[in-house]
Amino acid sequence: MDIIEIVKLILPIIAILISIAAVFVSHKNIKKQIRVSKLEEMLEILNMLRVYYRTAYLYSNDLRNNEKYLDGKLINSDWSIINNHIDEFLSNIKKETIESKTARLYVLANSYLPKNDLKLKVISINQLYSDLFYTLFYKRLSRLKDKYNGDFPKPDKIYNILNKIEKDIVKEMKVGFDTVTFKEYEDYFLKIFIKECNS
Repeated sequence: MDIIEIVKLILPIIAILISIAAVFVSHKNIKKQIRVSKLEEMLEILNMLRVYYRTAYLYSNDLRNNEKYLDGKLINSDWSIINNHIDEFLSNIKKETIESKTARLYVLANSYLPKNDLKLKVISINQLYSDLFYTLFYKRLSRLKDKYNGDFPKPDKIYNILNKIEKDIVKEMKVGFDTVTFKEYEDYFLKIFIKECNS
């Protein structure tokens, strides 16, 4: 056998090995892309729910302050106005939307986050949202009293937790940079962007 015949035998073997390696690398990249898209979906759901938290929190306080009217036996015009506002808020966000988003967030967190503090934080914040909206949709204070000592966590505390969760999820992606908090964005928008637009 001369050298040309040996090369003819070795080259196809090398090509096959390179193809196999490419398949493994491609498979690994696809899995990573799928995971990143699921983590992005988690961020999207968390941000959607974040928008509703302050209003939902204030309405939960209204329910608590008007507890004696919740069974419908007593009537008060102030309570009727508050109740109408709550119902209008809830009709805009729809129960099915909240239920599907919180269910989806639970599945995503449990499936795509490592078993650590981040997974537990996301599942816990998800449970908080479920309990808060349960309280509003059904106008029942049982979860508020049983789990939260009669008051859901204040919005600023939740926003701080959400900012930390968001940063941790972005770190999990291993493709992005640090996130910008809403406060940082708002400061930039008001102090710099608006000035540039007006100059």
